[in-house]
Amino acid sequence: MQGAAKVGALVVVFVILLYGAFMILGNDLLGPKKVTYYAEFTDAGGVTAGSQVQMAGVKIGKVSEVSLIGPTTARLKLEVPQDVKIPAGSTATIPTALIGLGDKAVMIVPPAQPTGYLMAGETLKGVKTGALDGILPNPEATVTELNKTLAATRKLLEDQQLKGKLVSLLDSSNKTAENFGKLAGRLDLMLAQSNPKIQTALSAATETMVEVRKGTAMLTEILKSGKFQNEALALLEKLNQSAEGANKIISDVQALTGDPEMKASLKKTADNVATMSDSGVKMAKSGEKIAKDGETISANAITMSDKAIEIETKASALLDEVQKAVDNIKGFFEKGGAKVNVPKVETTIDLTRNSYDNDFQTDINAKVNFNSWNLNVGLWDAFESNKINAQISKSFSSKGEYRYGIYASKPGLGVDYRVAPGLYLRGDLFDLNSPRFDLRARYEFGKGFYGWIGVDKVFDRNAPMIGFGIRN
Repeated sequence: MQGAAKVGALVVVFVILLYGAFMILGNDLLGPKKVTYYAEFTDAGGVTAGSQVQMAGVKIGKVSEVSLIGPTTARLKLEVPQDVKIPAGSTATIPTALIGLGDKAVMIVPPAQPTGYLMAGETLKGVKTGALDGILPNPEATVTELNKTLAATRKLLEDQQLKGKLVSLLDSSNKTAENFGKLAGRLDLMLAQSNPKIQTALSAATETMVEVRKGTAMLTEILKSGKFQNEALALLEKLNQSAEGANKIISDVQALTGDPEMKASLKKTADNVATMSDSGVKMAKSGEKIAKDGETISANAITMSDKAIEIETKASALLDEVQKAVDNIKGFFEKGGAKVNVPKVETTIDLTRNSYDNDFQTDINAKVNFNSWNLNVGLWDAFESNKINAQISKSFSSKGEYRYGIYASKPGLGVDYRVAPGLYLRGDLFDLNSPRFDLRARYEFGKGFYGWIGVDKVFDRNAPMIGFGIRN
């Protein structure tokens, strides 16, 4: 059995040495054939050898070299698989983030209407975008217009003539409001004082008209019959008296309405009411505009309030889950009373590489033993995408165990099985939307070192992989 282990170790070491030789010679044992393009920038800050090259948000290659070819020009050497074509007229851009963490990717931006493809070795024009390009369309023009607006506003505020007119308008408005209040008081007083006289005059006029109608009807009957001469004369006398009374009432009304002082007061009241009406119309228009602006502000406030409630709800739910997990762990450790059993923790660091992604991937994991089950937590593709691993594993025999939970931030299942001393098989199936299956073999060299060999993305890309790991 020791001879088989030595043979297996020698095979793995030979494969690693062969792969290293090809890497030193500039050839990739597992990667596809690549072609080289160049991009020139006046500022290539943040880009280093190994940075990703992306087109339409998809990684198509990497930066193999960054060099200075002039006092103000930097050249990037881009390595792209031969089967990936870059449209002619494309530009290379380096986006600038508000918070810069990690390496920056070089983005290939094709033209709106490509007319062909670049040849290997051609140079792309490089542009470094600003931090606001992703937030504001055409930020330079926007900032220019904003500066113009601020300058115009400042000039308007510094206009002393306009300022004086505004102050005068405010003073006039205050005086108008005061005069209107005084006018309203005088009008109320005048109406209160004149109300009994007006009511008396109207009542007398009404009674007079009733008497006139009665007399007219009686006179008509007398004239038709030719009788009641005495009564007719008496009636005429009564009509004369009534007419005199009516004339007197009309004279009183005319005297009341013809009073120059009252006319002046009424005219002044009418003028003030007209002025206040105009001011009221202007104020109503301003109020309508303020109301519309208020509706917009209210709608935005409601939207922000809904977002805040949604975030608060999610945060509350997350805190509840964390509290529940803490309570469960606390209950577990308090089962034995005063004695606390510290679970065994096993940590591993794996460095692998497959022929499809053609990049090194680092996985960091910790396995916590809880007697009948294990908790596996860590980071898949650490320092790059930093996806989460969180799985529970249980033994189904003395040689193997199954895992379920979250793998690479996706729902996943896994199996680990020992086929021989020092030789293990591992399978991982994850991601419900785009299922991926990785199949690997692990060989233990001893003293915490082991090697990996297998196939990633089985039944899809069938990408061979190789790597090694360290266990603590």
